[in-house]
Amino acid sequence: MSPRSDHPDLARHHLLVVSDLHLSEGCRPATNKYSTREDFFFDHEFARFLAYYRGARRADGVRWHLIINGDMLDFLQVTAYQDAPTELRRASRHLRYGLDCGEPETVYKMGKIAEGHPEFFRALAEFLVEGNLVTVIKGNHDIELHYPGVRAEFMTRLQEAYGCAHPGEAAPKQKIAELVRFSDWFYHEPGLLWIEHGQQYDDVNVFPYQLSPLLPNRPKWSEERANEVDLPWGSLFVRYFFNDVEAVEPFADNIKPQTEFIRWWFRHHPTTALKFGIFGTQFLLEKLRRAWSPMKPGAYALRREQHEARLRHLAEESGIAESDLAYIDGLRAKSLLKETSPVGWKIARTILSWHLFRPLLVLISILSAIVVAVVVLSAFAPVIPESIRHLFWDRWNTGTRGEVLRHAVGVIRWFVFPIVVTVNVLILRWLLAPQHKTEFSALVPKASAIASRLGVKAVLMGHTHDADLQRIGANGEEYFNTGTWTKVFSEEERLIRNDIEFVFVQGLRTDAGLQLRLMEWDDAAGEPRLLKLFEDKQAEARVKPPEPVRRLARVSRDLGNSGRQG
Repeated sequence: MSPRSDHPDLARHHLLVVSDLHLSEGCRPATNKYSTREDFFFDHEFARFLAYYRGARRADGVRWHLIINGDMLDFLQVTAYQDAPTELRRASRHLRYGLDCGEPETVYKMGKIAEGHPEFFRALAEFLVEGNLVTVIKGNHDIELHYPGVRAEFMTRLQEAYGCAHPGEAAPKQKIAELVRFSDWFYHEPGLLWIEHGQQYDDVNVFPYQLSPLLPNRPKWSEERANEVDLPWGSLFVRYFFNDVEAVEPFADNIKPQTEFIRWWFRHHPTTALKFGIFGTQFLLEKLRRAWSPMKPGAYALRREQHEARLRHLAEESGIAESDLAYIDGLRAKSLLKETSPVGWKIARTILSWHLFRPLLVLISILSAIVVAVVVLSAFAPVIPESIRHLFWDRWNTGTRGEVLRHAVGVIRWFVFPIVVTVNVLILRWLLAPQHKTEFSALVPKASAIASRLGVKAVLMGHTHDADLQRIGANGEEYFNTGTWTKVFSEEERLIRNDIEFVFVQGLRTDAGLQLRLMEWDDAAGEPRLLKLFEDKQAEARVKPPEPVRRLARVSRDLGNSGRQG
């Protein structure tokens, strides 16, 4: 279900928008310790945030509409399976990484998240029971909300949390069910705002068909796998590599940008980093190889048909022209994994096949070791005892064998040594280079195109974990990014930024319209405050999209209007 956002009941509510909470296994009841893969430690802070707005109803009695704009839940980082039903454990192919991504497996994961975050679910249920609304939009980490069973389990856990906090009271099942909405893609108010998570504009996290995000059938695959999520590259990386890294460094994925963590890791723990880099990627590479495996004829055609049918239904339900939704859907980034040409499949399978990749690594390592050994022995030959030099060097440096060895070393030195030196110099240069300010967000031009197409005043996104506010149009249109509620380690702008920023957008209905502000919840003061942001002159210079983009938007809009008139 997607909310019809022009419904008069929704238009009477003030707005609160948050994103990227990333609830995972939380604090495990059996041990009272957090999972190493947990990123959200702020259940009580979030409860106080909702309690403030529950009591902050204006004199006109207007209630609040909380929109959780993607990645509220982090199913990718739920790896527990010990008490899962036997059939789920047997069906999952690699339990080391947790259960698979089908519907029954994710229902189990939903339960583990609720068990680890009872305060969060209780606060959300009490917020609802008082008559406020909640809309949950899917993100790339909780795309499994596509499954009806997962949504039903979420509702059940809300009701149970309220019942545990209020013993003796009947669980308000019907009331909660009426006040929670799930959105497959966006929230929209005509002429005012457009809200979506933003993963579709990121080439490593895009879903080719986000309204039909399941795997297509491939030869020799069981039919049960047809009901499993088609994970993008970024999700594969988190599930099959970064989860292992977080077992060693729990805050690894909180360092932004991610390259800064890799740099820090190589600086402080080079042995562990090399171990993960060489051996920890084995299954990730295998998963990528399978992602490019041959498919049954028409496999993606079926997913595309399902996606287009749901897009038409969503257009009718939301009141947005189908041509406009198709235009916005077409702004998505190109997937790095899916629908590659047959030649691309063959090349990718060859490169990513672990059986070919491992010998290649071993060969490169052996050749590198030989080069280093030869250089070291040549440099230190005068100080090496004669007996050892005779045994390991002079013995092989005479006669026919010596001639062959000298020729071989010469070939290796001239062809391998420069490559090894160049690669190492580049790696060291990257590791030791100073951190650069994050570049202009790739979401901003997409938000500008959406605002121009739909004629809305504001576009709200999340996904990047970087709180932001930009002008994106000549008529005052704005782009908001609600950042994240997880802990982020970054040196950038530390003088005025906190390690933790509880960022959200507050929208108040007034006689002048909807007033949006990018806010921060100050838990110590128990009240919201404006988020502190620096002016960015370069961003100001990029307020207007390039003329070709504006021209394309106008042409597309004209074509869409022609289609509606026809």
